[in-house]
Amino acid sequence: MFLSLFLCVFSCSLLLFCCLFCCIFMIIFGGFKRSIHPLALTETPRLNATHTGTNRSSLSPAEWHFVDRNRHELIYHVSNVVPILDHLLQEKVLKDEQYDEAMTKSTTQDKMRFLLSGPLKSAGDRDKDVLLSALKKYEPHLIEELERKG
Repeated sequence: MFLSLFLCVFSCSLLLFCCLFCCIFMIIFGGFKRSIHPLALTETPRLNATHTGTNRSSLSPAEWHFVDRNRHELIYHVSNVVPILDHLLQEKVLKDEQYDEAMTKSTTQDKMRFLLSGPLKSAGDRDKDVLLSALKKYEPHLIEELERKG
């Protein structure tokens, strides 16, 4: 009798501990992941001389930067992502942490999606021009095709 009571109390205590641990883990690493990310506190959009401060949503799609207009095609058709990331790191478009995070992505599509949704999403024209020059160097046929399509 005493043993079964002890096992019941022990099991309930273990279950309660696991639930509390999971809740704390989810609070720290789940729902609040973006707000505790170290870059989220220090990152600000980079503006440059060619950036007008105009929000992309206030422009017509024809006025968007080439990189923004062709986001979908770049994500799904760029295959030489690593040399492009190397170029962006060398030109100081990416920080070491951003480069490292991009390199952890398993597919080329995930690397490009990270790049276009993260570091280059709010970047100015200068940074997007650096990406475009890297794309012209490492993906010339794709860029020529996209430029022909307009």
